[in-house]
Amino acid sequence: MRELWPASGPERALTLATLVSSFGFAAFVTASGLFFVRFVHLDPKVVGAGLAVAGVVALAGPLLFGRLCDSIDPRTLTLWLFVVQAVLLVGYAFVRSAPMFVVVLTAVTFVDRGCWVARSVLVSRVAGSDGRVRFKAQQRAVFNTGAALGALAAAVPLQLDTRPAYLALLGAYVVSCAVAAVCVAAIPRSAGASPGSPGWVAVRDPAYLASSLLSGLLMLHHSLLVIALPLWIVRSTSAPAALVGVLVALNTVLAVVLQVRLSGGAESVPGAARAGRLGALVLVPACLLLGSAASAGAAIAVALLVAGVVLLTLGELWTGAASWGLSYGLAPDALMGQYQGVFSLGVSVEGIVGPILATSVVLGWGMPGWAIVGGIFLVLGLLIGPVARWGSRTRAEEIVVAAE
Repeated sequence: MRELWPASGPERALTLATLVSSFGFAAFVTASGLFFVRFVHLDPKVVGAGLAVAGVVALAGPLLFGRLCDSIDPRTLTLWLFVVQAVLLVGYAFVRSAPMFVVVLTAVTFVDRGCWVARSVLVSRVAGSDGRVRFKAQQRAVFNTGAALGALAAAVPLQLDTRPAYLALLGAYVVSCAVAAVCVAAIPRSAGASPGSPGWVAVRDPAYLASSLLSGLLMLHHSLLVIALPLWIVRSTSAPAALVGVLVALNTVLAVVLQVRLSGGAESVPGAARAGRLGALVLVPACLLLGSAASAGAAIAVALLVAGVVLLTLGELWTGAASWGLSYGLAPDALMGQYQGVFSLGVSVEGIVGPILATSVVLGWGMPGWAIVGGIFLVLGLLIGPVARWGSRTRAEEIVVAAE
């Protein structure tokens, strides 16, 4: 686990901020649904609609704050976004109606999405072009560790099931954001920000937009794991329902242990394309194994599901490294903020397409649905190389023009 702890002071400060903030986030989010339904007395449909509204409005957050990163030091912006988020979170304690819930949730989500982009830019500034993908992998592994610990910490308040217990989780989330801001304050200011911006260059970069969309679609494994798989196991296989928790835990452990190791080589654009292709191709047999569990006996079904989740996790780790390598490698350093903001839009596609595929195609059609999703991953794996080369060629042409 030593590889999760960076060597330099600034990297350690940002890693600690990630660990603390992910703990608070997971602790509250794990129990927030019950809190809003049982003690704020909101209808579950209202909660779902609020999440949808917040998700749509918050799409602008990465664009706005990403562009600000190009004119404001990303360290300073990240610090203040953590502070603002801590203040906004307090509003949850005073929610008494559906409109107030939607307003507070939207504001919190908007700032949170912007903070993610600012931190992504800060990762690049702190670790440099040679180490940013590895450092990003460390950040992801640390986030998963903190989130797992936070989810475990929520077990006691969930068992107590009282308003003060849930408010204690909210308080922990507020404190975690404040502590994260203090950690970020320990990072020296960078001098890389430029005073002006030449407009929305990133949205007019078709190769970058294509790589963003491909990376987003390659994240379909997320919806397969958290939406399709639990229902698939319970409704369509003879495996015990308790296996769901075991498989999620297996995914988390493998992600923490292997994320940094499997990100090696993705620092360059060609290396990122290779990682993406490998991850996509691994996801193909993962889908077929998970789908095949429906026609097997209990013992074989368990074995197929475990093997499928192992491959699904490997695909997750390789495609994650690929998305970081492409998002950094195809973006001009001077416009890293707005490019990271635009890249996040492609990633958001998974949040829209993923649940539909998981419920309507996979759960609706069974094994043919799993095969269709596997075919999608196969196509994406074949496309990522040409798209990466297109982006590299476009970037080289821009450098030549700038030099002339």
